[in-house]
Formats: sequence, C-alpha cells, structure tokens
Amino acid sequence: GESALFEFTEQNPHRIDIINAVAKTFRHLGNLEKAEKWYKKLLKRKPDASIYNELGRICELLLRLCDAAEYYNKAVELENNDDYKSNLANCLIRTAKIEEGISIFRNLVKQGTSKEIHSNYLSNLHYLPCLDEKLLFEEHTSWAEMHAPVHQNSIRHENEFDPNRKLKIGYVSPDFCEHS
Repeated sequence: GESALFEFTEQNPHRIDIINAVAKTFRHLGNLEKAEKWYKKLLKRKPDASIYNELGRICELLLRLCDAAEYYNKAVELENNDDYKSNLANCLIRTAKIEEGISIFRNLVKQGTSKEIHSNYLSNLHYLPCLDEKLLFEEHTSWAEMHAPVHQNSIRHENEFDPNRKLKIGYVSPDFCEHS
C-alpha cells in the first residue's frame, strides 16, 4: 500500500518519478490531502514551478485560498508562465484582493495573452468595487479586436437575396411521439 511506497521512496530518494506518479494518482482519484502530502515530498527533492502550481490548485480545491495564493506566487517566481499568473490572479480575486488580481490580468492582456486568460480578465472585471461601464465596454471591444476581428467573422451565404423566395422551415422536437 501507501506505506510501502513511502518506505521505498525514503530508501530511494532519487526516484522522483515514483513520487510524482503517486501524487498524480491521488490527485486523479480526488484524494487531495494525500496528493498534497506526496507533492510536498516531491517538492523537497525537486523544487519546480509546476509542482507549486499543482499544490496551489489542490489548496484552492480544499478552499485554503491563502495557501493556494502562496503556492501560485512561488510558481510565478520560479517560472514566467501566463497560466500560473492567471491562477494567481484568480486566487487573489477570490481572497478579496481584487485590484491586485485585476492588475495581474491587465499586465497579461498587455503582453498579448491567450483568449481564455483575456476572457477571465473580462469576467473578473465585474468584481471591481467601482465598476466603470466605459472601461468595461472598451475592454470587451479590445477583446473582440484581438480575438474575433470582423474580417474573420464575415459569413457569405449562398442563398438568393430574393424577398419573395420560398422559405424552408424545419421543426425540431425532443419528443416526436407526443408533439407530432
């Protein structure tokens, strides 16, 4: 069982692959406390940003948001990664450090981040205590210009533009037996 694995990894500290596999397995099974224990064991042998980020995710799921923010912050310190920064920003916002989290998102957007992170930024703008409607509109417009430009969204239909043409209308019902 787990005690045998623990003993094996104590006798073979260089086998971080096994420690990592055990931590991932417990995480996948939803046993977050044991996953956290094994990730911490792994962290002692191999400090790594991805491990700090994973510990942050675990603590966030366990609703230990201050711990999660610390782990995310350590991940960001070790590796300049947009996903880690986004996790930190979301966590800070959840701990009522809204301006700090929004500032991180704003910097990511200025650097040209992914549309998912940019969307998270727009979502979280609504948590600002003094929401400026003009700013909100401008930020959404900026998202559209970056991620959904008009020239990419133009659709040309092959149908005729005759207002007197015959329309074909279809009906969809989840239950044709009762609604036919």
